[in-house]
Parts: sequence; C-alpha cells; structure tokens
Amino acid sequence: MKKFFTAILSMILCVLAVFGSACSDKKESGYSFMVPDGAPALAVSKLIYDKDNLGTAKTIKYSVIQSTQVQPNLSSGKPDFIVAPVNLASKLYKANSNDYVMVAVITHGNFYILSTTEISVSDLKGKQVAVPNQGAVPDWTFKMVLEKHNISYTDGADKVNINFQNNGSIIVQLIMSGSETIGLVPEPAASALEANYFNKTGKNLYRLDLQELYDSETKAYPQAVLMVKKSVISANPDIVSTLQNKITASVSWLNQNVTVAVDTINDNGGSTLNANTLTANAISGCKMYWEDAQSSKTSVKNYINKIVEIDNKKASAVSDDFFYLAQ
Repeated sequence: MKKFFTAILSMILCVLAVFGSACSDKKESGYSFMVPDGAPALAVSKLIYDKDNLGTAKTIKYSVIQSTQVQPNLSSGKPDFIVAPVNLASKLYKANSNDYVMVAVITHGNFYILSTTEISVSDLKGKQVAVPNQGAVPDWTFKMVLEKHNISYTDGADKVNINFQNNGSIIVQLIMSGSETIGLVPEPAASALEANYFNKTGKNLYRLDLQELYDSETKAYPQAVLMVKKSVISANPDIVSTLQNKITASVSWLNQNVTVAVDTINDNGGSTLNANTLTANAISGCKMYWEDAQSSKTSVKNYINKIVEIDNKKASAVSDDFFYLAQ
C-alpha cells in the first residue's frame, strides 16, 4: 500500500512539474517592448494604453524607461522591441551578433535653441550655450550645426562656449533663474519653459529650430529608431507593417487624448511628462512620425558618419544589414 501511495504521489508531482513548466513557458513566451520616456514614449502611447499585442497572439509587456537604461537593456538583448538613440543602436546591434534590425525612425529631432534675446545662428559666436547630455545626440547635433555654419566650439575668441548640463530640466531652471540666457531644450519642455518664462517676466523667449539648422529642407534628423529582434519578425511576418499602422495611429490619437496618454506613460515607468504643458505646438515640435528603414537609410548613415567624425567611440558606421528590408 505504501508503494502504491508513493507511486501516486510521484505521478502527481510529475503532473505538477509539467504544468508548472508549461506555465513558466507561457510566462516567458510574451514579448518585451521598451521605450525611453519623453517623445519616444508619446509616439507609442496608444500601444501602451491598449496593451496592444500587435497581432502576435502573445502578451507584450510595455516598459517606459529612462534614457540611462537604454544602453544596458539593448546590450543585454532582452527586449524584443526597443526604441534607442540612433548612435547607440549603431554600436550595439553589432555587439548583439546582429540580433536586432532597425525598422524605422520614429522621432526626428525635438531640440530647440531658446534665448532671452532675439538671435540668429551667427549670433551664437562668442556666446555661452547650455547644452544637455555631453556625448549624446543633442551635443553632437548642436556641434554639427555649428560646424555647418563655420562656427567654432573649440578655439578662438568667437567660439561658442558650451556649458554642459546633465539634462534639459536643469537648463530650464537656469534660464528661469537668469543664470543662463541661451540653452538647448527639448520639446515638450521647451514650450512649457516659454509659457512659464512669459508668466514670470512678461517677456517672450526666442527660439531657433535645431532640426532646421541641421537640414533646412527636411527640418529633421534621425534621432530615435525602433529596433526589433529578427526572430520576432521571422515569427510574425506582418509585424513591421502592423507597427507602422499602429504608431501612425498612435501619434494621431495623442492629440485628442493627451491626459490619458501621459497617465498611461507615467503608470508604466515614465516621470518627465506633464499633460498640462503638452500643448498642440509642443506635440508638433516633438516631430514624431514613422519613416521606414529603407526611406531613412541615407539620412541615418549620413548622421551616424557625422557622429563618428566628431567622436568615433560614440557611434559605429552601419552597413545595409542594419536596416530592415521588407520581403
């Protein structure tokens, strides 16, 4: 009898082990989608709100992360979908044995030079400009613009003195306090700063569009790109076209659902957005739209090459295998 009960118990344990394994597999069978806080998160806010599975028949866990978390997550290869600064994507897709492929550019530059006095780009000569995130996209793009307009930031009496700050919020505080008169600020913080500065001083801030200074025709540059694992695309052949349709719809939805979008982002890890300051102009200034990999290939390669010229440790030249090619 004892042997009988032992056999029954063993059978039950085996069944539980099988079901436990199945449950574990089911838990791990979902996808992970990571997006930095700010404009990139706004671009996919409807996907997060809907908990959209993108037609995969699997659960997708959406996480809004801080900019400092992009590199370790992309390096680990854990997320199935991740939005990343284009330079970081260029370096790490190689480090992951080409696990990822770029499917689109989704943000196209959201930085503006704000000044307490009216200025042109040539007026920056000899001035101090507060710039966030040394060694990152805003820094390089600002330097590209200065070089394009033959303005030095390294030597000479008329050089631009770049005063680096850790982030845009510090620059906002410095301009509000009068400690800085010119700063590089991203949307939507730029529009909020303009409104708050006017309320405090009764005066307007003046702005220059960094994207237009970079490229007067497109008024854009490839800022953040959507990277997707090749294995996900292989398992879901329609995923890229689905992403295009969903993200395009998300940007349109955002304009009528600002509070819901911001609450959704903040509920999933965000902390920088405020619905009260997210005006239509601020949303437009974030320059969020889908540009597929093949259409953006030339601009992405050119932008990355310019970064490499400034600092070859911060980006890597990419070949055609970096870009998704629809079959």
